[in-house]
Amino acid sequence: MIVGGIPMLIGGSAPAQSHRYWRCQVVTLNGGAGTRMEIQELNFGDVSQVSFTTAVCTCTAADAVGIINNQGGTNCKKLTDNNSTDAAMGDLLFAADIFPQITMDYGSAVTPHYIRQAKRDTDARQVITCTVWYSDNGADFTQLGTLTLPTTTTNNTFAAWLAIQ
Repeated sequence: MIVGGIPMLIGGSAPAQSHRYWRCQVVTLNGGAGTRMEIQELNFGDVSQVSFTTAVCTCTAADAVGIINNQGGTNCKKLTDNNSTDAAMGDLLFAADIFPQITMDYGSAVTPHYIRQAKRDTDARQVITCTVWYSDNGADFTQLGTLTLPTTTTNNTFAAWLAIQ
């Protein structure tokens, strides 16, 4: 949100945050308990709703089924490549009730004003709520807030942007 030409957090209570590391901690999915998470993209965007795509992205969760992105390990770079149509890659897949932390390292401070996701194949597997965190050192994170993300009913497409600050 912009107040008097100054970017502000939601509610207008503080200046917008600019940090190197941004994290989304998944809280609930569209399908509720017993659902597995599977999304194509998770993007933070600037004030003009342009995605930051240069992140080194890591995902952490216990008992992950797999991150299907031809990257291997916990690297989920394709989750931030701004391409919602690479369905053959399958960007992120976790077992039922396993909700990862998705951490993006932008290399230098960025100021995201928006967040969005892209659906892979099933409405129930989309993120509904997530907690957004930020850090300057990648170790000590501060919570920005808990958000309810927009969803979409069309496969391999982006949902609407949601203003976060």
